[in-house]
Amino acid sequence: MRPLENSLLQAEDAFRQGDSEKACQIVYDSWIQTPEALRETPAGQKIRSRLSEFEAFFADKAAQDFKWNKAREYALRSLQHDPGNEKAKKILEKVGGDLRQGAVEGQDVNPAISDKFLDKLNQVKT
Repeated sequence: MRPLENSLLQAEDAFRQGDSEKACQIVYDSWIQTPEALRETPAGQKIRSRLSEFEAFFADKAAQDFKWNKAREYALRSLQHDPGNEKAKKILEKVGGDLRQGAVEGQDVNPAISDKFLDKLNQVKT
């Protein structure tokens, strides 16, 4: 159990120092290496919860930068770890609605709304 707790401490330290990507990677690596039997322990739950929070953090950051496809990807990953993550749900609802505009039946998103398209749209808006 100690390695999980140590990973959380290392991740929190990296996050406080402004290295959110490193913090997320530490938690992700710890989660991947955690045996199934330990994933439901309190320490395993903390790792999963923190991983969900990091994914939601990155989803929010991507959404603010109009990287809606990336924001959707992060939000979906966040919800895989914690289906109750409200921040991820709100981001997915917002960007998902925008990405579905013009999609045809059977498509999750409109394939024409790419990151390249959104970058150009954002340039025009500013």
